[in-house]
Amino acid sequence: MKNKKAWIKIMEAFISILFIILVISSIFYKQNLKEQDLSSQIKEKEFEILHLIETNESLRQEILNVSEVPTEINDENFPNVTKNYFNNQTPNALECSLKICSPGEICELNSIPEKKDIYIQSILITSTKEVYNPLKLNSFCWRR
Repeated sequence: MKNKKAWIKIMEAFISILFIILVISSIFYKQNLKEQDLSSQIKEKEFEILHLIETNESLRQEILNVSEVPTEINDENFPNVTKNYFNNQTPNALECSLKICSPGEICELNSIPEKKDIYIQSILITSTKEVYNPLKLNSFCWRR
């Protein structure tokens, strides 16, 4: 009889431990889903802004007229209208930057924020009716 009570106590402890592990893992799973959802929202917003720039004829023209590449959004020769448009479209919860590069080169920010998850999207702007000058436009965003 004593042996049965010991086995019952062992089973109760085992089931309790399994229950605790199950609760903890479900909490981490929900948190991970929230992070993935936020990441996809940031990427979608970046893509939406870049697509709007890509399809706007005057913004395309302004980007294609940039003579010195690479150039970042805070540089003097970065197109002002594109800069203002991008800053107005960027949500307040995000801090973002743009960089124009040649299509074949690696396009990185000069000052990368530390300990932040950086989300990057890029588009290729190749031409307008008058100009053929392929350039890559990269968007870098992170949470404030």
